[in-house]
Amino acid sequence: ELSGGQQKILELARILMFDPKMILLDEPFAGIHPLLRTKFHEMILTLHRKGTTFILVSHDLPSLYLLSSRIIVLDNGRKIAEGSAREIQKNEAVIEAYLGR
Repeated sequence: ELSGGQQKILELARILMFDPKMILLDEPFAGIHPLLRTKFHEMILTLHRKGTTFILVSHDLPSLYLLSSRIIVLDNGRKIAEGSAREIQKNEAVIEAYLGR
C-alpha cells in the first residue's frame, strides 16, 4: 500500500503521461512526509524548467514561496494579496490572515 505522498507522486506521474502544458494541483503537499515533499518540490521545479506551468492551491506557504514566481493569496474566497514570494512574505494582510497578528 502506498503512502499519501507516494500516491500524490504517482498521480503526478499519471498526469505527465498526457504531456500537459499546465497542471493544477490542489493541496499537493498536505499529508506528505518531509522527504517526499522535497522530492515533490524537485519534480515540480524540473517540470517547470522544461516548460510546464503549474497552478498550486495550498496552505503550505513555505512550499509556495519556494516554487512560485507569482502568488495570489485568498482569505475567505477574497483576494487579499498578489505578488512575488518576497512581497507576499512582507504583506501585512497576509500576515494578519495567516498568523492572526
